[in-house]
Amino acid sequence: MMHVAQTNPAYASFNPAFIKDIEAEWQHHHAESANGENYLHQQQAIASRSFASDKDEDGLRFSAMLAASKCKQLAPEGTPLKRAFDYLKSRGITPPIVSKQTIRHDGTTGEKAVTEGIRARLCSEKWWLRKLRNQQAQQQELQAIRLGFVNAGKQVYISNHSLSRALMRQERNREWLESCDLIDVDTGEVMPMMQAVDAGISNPNNRRNEMMLRISDGEKFFAAQGKIALFLTLTAPSKFHQFTRKAGYIKTDSMGVKHTIGGQIVQNPKYQEVIEWRRGRGKSATIESRINTPRLGHEWLSVSWARLRAALKHKAIQCDFMRVTEPHHDGATHWHCIAFVAESNVRDFTKLLWSKWLREDADEAGAKKYRVDIVRIDPKKDGQRLTLRNTFQRTLTAHLLPKTLKVGLMLLNHQYGFMRGEQHTLSVRFSSPVDSVKWVSGANYGASKTVKTALWN
Repeated sequence: MMHVAQTNPAYASFNPAFIKDIEAEWQHHHAESANGENYLHQQQAIASRSFASDKDEDGLRFSAMLAASKCKQLAPEGTPLKRAFDYLKSRGITPPIVSKQTIRHDGTTGEKAVTEGIRARLCSEKWWLRKLRNQQAQQQELQAIRLGFVNAGKQVYISNHSLSRALMRQERNREWLESCDLIDVDTGEVMPMMQAVDAGISNPNNRRNEMMLRISDGEKFFAAQGKIALFLTLTAPSKFHQFTRKAGYIKTDSMGVKHTIGGQIVQNPKYQEVIEWRRGRGKSATIESRINTPRLGHEWLSVSWARLRAALKHKAIQCDFMRVTEPHHDGATHWHCIAFVAESNVRDFTKLLWSKWLREDADEAGAKKYRVDIVRIDPKKDGQRLTLRNTFQRTLTAHLLPKTLKVGLMLLNHQYGFMRGEQHTLSVRFSSPVDSVKWVSGANYGASKTVKTALWN
């Protein structure tokens, strides 16, 4: 068989990690329908629109050094930061955020402390290295998504390349922690660093136990107030999903949640690489073009949820909730949420929820059927309660993952020599800061964090 490089040497826009996948697909298309060249040209065009850096660690460190030096020239001490911000925008990097409560080492507070804190970060090689690492990881994963490698038929939830990199990074971090000890300077007591880490919420099992305790106590607390538990599955419009299932069948689980099983994974014709994004309201609203990523899908859900909360507050409807984020098989984002609402407000809550989720592309096929799924939880049915808890805790530990993903994780573990256990590998795909699992009351509409897909944080 001919190698892809022999048929078309102009494939430099592909990330080297995806060349083998491209070659396998080319051979498949060539053997099935003799259109391997057409496939290759199409993928070439996609890759050219989805640049992905492939620098090694030394290359990233050198780029970080150059970027930090550039910012020192653009924003020397005592000057405005505008030129440095323009440079950040040209590099596609989000400016750092510094709290207004910051007190610097020299006692500076207020706006000056914020400005100098931002300047210190912009001129820091370490800050730039973290940003460039994250940017490169997201670029490579986005290219894998665009090239069609991330879906239930190939590499589910995340590309093998990104997963293997995350596994190796976790292994390196764990090896470093295992090589360190904590020493009490007063008593001289020595403790392994890994023991201290595993005792905290960095341990996925501890995070899961805390989440389960919050859910269990929340159920009891809100049931005593006479509130109804609703399990919500919230999905973004079709334009955020690159793939869809064709000719599958619907299966309803013990919770009453519907799942599509089987069928053929096909390209979604409504998928958009660039999405027109509206900011603001009324005459001050602006429209900008934004690259379609899982993070943008999560932002769409966040904006919709914020509008729902505002509408609930306007209607004086109390709603207590907790939510987590999960990826679809193609990497797109969806939410699971448990909300407690008074019996008299359930109908209004449902109406408002649907209105906010159908504010965009409401007329597309399946929008009124699949975009929102609401299941009323019966506290007397243990099966529903168990499924609810499993849905939430599978974002933290692997023993409740779908079989296909668990097998994929274990195969990758075997391939790269990592066999520490499934509960350790799951945090590759999901991250969960402990304060994200708190109950958010309808009486407090302040900012609340959610569990986010780790790669797109």
